[in-house]
Amino acid sequence: MTQNPEHDPAIPEEMRRVCRDAWRQGLLAGCNGNVSCRLPAPRDNQICVTRSGAAKGRLTPADCCLVDAHSGETLAGGPASSELGVHLALYRALPRCRAVLHSHPRHLLALSLTLPNQGDLLRLPLFEAAAWRARLGFAPALPPGSETLAQAVA
Repeated sequence: MTQNPEHDPAIPEEMRRVCRDAWRQGLLAGCNGNVSCRLPAPRDNQICVTRSGAAKGRLTPADCCLVDAHSGETLAGGPASSELGVHLALYRALPRCRAVLHSHPRHLLALSLTLPNQGDLLRLPLFEAAAWRARLGFAPALPPGSETLAQAVA
């Protein structure tokens, strides 16, 4: 988002910081993944989301766009992430949710390619696997950016 009086510059700055930290920790690589944040009241019907193709490790305010949380209409900037539907579905299903970070950790993706079944990753004989398995929801592999994926994740 370029300097537009409609926008609180603190929101894109916080998203930039989160994306940079996630990139440094290997949770994001290149242009994959996406991030959004629900604006505070009275504008909580709007979300700030990374635009499609933005490099998260070098995010700038221009790499963020403002979207209506109900209609999905882009209000400023854009185009929004191709996974906008997932973010919107999560905000609708979880009204108290304030932010979403959709990451693609490259080491985890590489490990998942070595396992014959996607679910095997959480069955590894590690304490952490059992602890996370109890807290995670699961969605089947569905086409990225699809409404079907958005509904399954929500």
